[in-house]
Amino acid sequence: MARLFEGYKFTGKILPFESFRPFLDKKQDLTKAWSDERKNSCIKQAESYLQEKIPSLPATLYAQFRRNGNRSLYETPYFERRVMAISLACAEAIENKGRFTDKLMDVVWAILEETTWVVPAHNNGGEQLFNQYKETVKDIDLFSAETGSCLAWVYYLCKDKLDKESPVSCKRIYYEINRRLLTPFVTYEYAWAVIYINNWVPWIVSNILIAAAFVERDIDKREKIVSHALPILDNFTNTYGEDGGCEEGPNYWARAGAAYFDCLEALYDMSGGEI
Repeated sequence: MARLFEGYKFTGKILPFESFRPFLDKKQDLTKAWSDERKNSCIKQAESYLQEKIPSLPATLYAQFRRNGNRSLYETPYFERRVMAISLACAEAIENKGRFTDKLMDVVWAILEETTWVVPAHNNGGEQLFNQYKETVKDIDLFSAETGSCLAWVYYLCKDKLDKESPVSCKRIYYEINRRLLTPFVTYEYAWAVIYINNWVPWIVSNILIAAAFVERDIDKREKIVSHALPILDNFTNTYGEDGGCEEGPNYWARAGAAYFDCLEALYDMSGGEI
């Protein structure tokens, strides 16, 4: 495939934070457009989390991959936290009664307190953990980017509700997304972006674009992130087969070819339809 953005005359101008909304061409807000069946299903799932404990992620669990190669012991509760967060946020946005806010705040706080969002299988088994204590974290993997996107959706759907209970939560969401994802993305060169091109490019970039769209208020930085993403996405299409298949198997198409379309949707919305 071609380097689609290489000859594209993008002016660099995108919508400011205040003007952005996802799915630009939709006439209704996201949650209002959902069917009653989907809304009820979402609320039911969130209700099941109200009395459920937030999964624990101790250091010994993180160490399991280095010790014996087991990644599921850590990743199962890690992903459950994120499912809880987005489920509670969607339910609260739909219902708008404050019933899910406290639990959502606790789950979000737990995710923000994680030493790293990079799973051990992508982090030398934990050897690079010390990097997470620096002001700007260098390491970005698939799931740290997904975590940023998840928290950005929480920010978008429930910022007013979280601010009412604790303004610190949303300020911390921005701080951690910026420290762990947005600033590193435009600061460092990553092998997955320029050398070992595979599904990591659209998978990560789609989530970073969503995170930037929802939380970054600095217009210059928003434009810098978009401009930085375009050649990286070109690296992907330049190496992607004409048949649209992902070398890691058909299950990965959703995180490769389809994730590329997530990138295009985010770019379209962020640029007010210019891209």
